[in-house]
Amino acid sequence: MRHLALVGALLCAAQVCAGRLAVARPMRLDKQQPQPSANHPKRRNAARYLLAGAIAGAVSNTVVAPIDILRLNLIVSNDKAQPLKFARLIYQRGGIAGFWHGNTADVIRTIPASAIRFYCFAMYKTGLQEMGLAIPAAVSLIAGGFAGMSAMAACFPLETVSR
Repeated sequence: MRHLALVGALLCAAQVCAGRLAVARPMRLDKQQPQPSANHPKRRNAARYLLAGAIAGAVSNTVVAPIDILRLNLIVSNDKAQPLKFARLIYQRGGIAGFWHGNTADVIRTIPASAIRFYCFAMYKTGLQEMGLAIPAAVSLIAGGFAGMSAMAACFPLETVSR
């Protein structure tokens, strides 16, 4: 039963993120609701958030790739060597580029999740503030949690393929 509640919450969160479900905004039944045009600020901001999230994800993965490669080598090794020894070994095998081995696949996996997370965080935060939640830390915590769940729900197939 808890799984159904979680699935329902994720579907509702995805609908809010996609803008298909109104959050705490009364609808007028006597008038047709106008649809935002391509030049509407919400649509332009969506593209900005998605692009910013994609760039942030790509940059962050690329920056931490050498540490991640070193960490993975330390984990799978039977030899409990020093990290500097492994760093030298990685450099001997592949040069500087060896520290970014496999980064392209990781960036391709991260870009959609990061873009969705950035966009959903902004939308959830706006929605929670419009609902009257006035504690900034609570708004950020709740919006961040739902944004992470939305990104994971949307990108879970990429996670299973990459592992």
